[in-house]
Amino acid sequence: MKMVGKVALVTGAAFGLSTFYGLWFIRGNLLRDAAALSKVETVPLLMRLWRQLDWRSWRLAGATDEQLAVGDLALLDRLAALTRSPDEHFSELRALYDAQADLRPSRAVLVYEA
Repeated sequence: MKMVGKVALVTGAAFGLSTFYGLWFIRGNLLRDAAALSKVETVPLLMRLWRQLDWRSWRLAGATDEQLAVGDLALLDRLAALTRSPDEHFSELRALYDAQADLRPSRAVLVYEA
C-alpha cells in the first residue's frame, strides 16, 4: 500500500489468495458479483481453473490489464461504485448490466459441459 497525501493506493497484489491475486482477480470478482446480483450464476472460478477452462469468452474477465481500454476501466469503475451499495442502487445497477454486453458472461462461463 502506498500513501499519496491522505489517500491509500492499494495495488491488486494486496487482494487475493495463494497464487490468485492482482487486478484481474479483483475484476473477475466484481464481474461475478454483478452477475450474481442480476441472478446470473457462473461456474466458480476455482472450478474453471481446476478444469483448465478459461474466461476469455467473457472479454472483461479474460482480458489482461494491458488489454483494457480507458472506456473499459471507466465502465468497471462505475460498476464497482454501484455494487458498493447494491440495494440502494439496484435499478441503476440492473440497467447498466442489461445495457452493457461486456458485463454479462458468455454461455461458456455460465455452464460446465464435460
